[in-house]
Amino acid sequence: VAVNELKGLCAENQLTEFIDISQAQLGQHILNHIVSAGHDEHVARAAGSRHWEGGVLGNLGGLLFDQGQLAEAARCFESGLAVARELGNRMWEGNALCNLGALHQTQGRLDEALVECQEALSLARALGHARLECIARCNLGLVELGLQRWDLAAAAFESALVLARELQDRRSEGLVMAYLGRLQARQSNFAVARESL
Repeated sequence: VAVNELKGLCAENQLTEFIDISQAQLGQHILNHIVSAGHDEHVARAAGSRHWEGGVLGNLGGLLFDQGQLAEAARCFESGLAVARELGNRMWEGNALCNLGALHQTQGRLDEALVECQEALSLARALGHARLECIARCNLGLVELGLQRWDLAAAAFESALVLARELQDRRSEGLVMAYLGRLQARQSNFAVARESL
């Protein structure tokens, strides 16, 4: 059913709208059909171009990650990364690396996450893309936090906070402040942690 729905969108040239729909608006029933039928890669290929395939894989990976289906999310992120590299789309490559880094950090695979976050940060800086850099620095801070390297985590979070403020991104600013609070709490600096929150 979901594959046919996506093919209909492709046929009507509405795929751009499909890809741009926020994750919250993407119907849960569509995702359930896609995943339960094992059609996630087929849906992405139904887009008819490698460019759109990469976007669909990234969106599906994000939805799966949010649902805790980490193995399936990893497969989508890895496939999306391969498409981005094949096409030479460095922005998508950076996004895919951020996603993989976050996923591997969640799984406790911190060495892999560290490499992915560092690669994403390097790409973001080379591209001059402040928003991607902010995300990469947040993810890197979480990895360093997991490795109990407090100074490196603090440096990553503080630089992400500067970027969030420059971008006037209040949501990211609040998130980074929460991460700084978590860092202080992990070091038993509870009074400082309360100030961050």
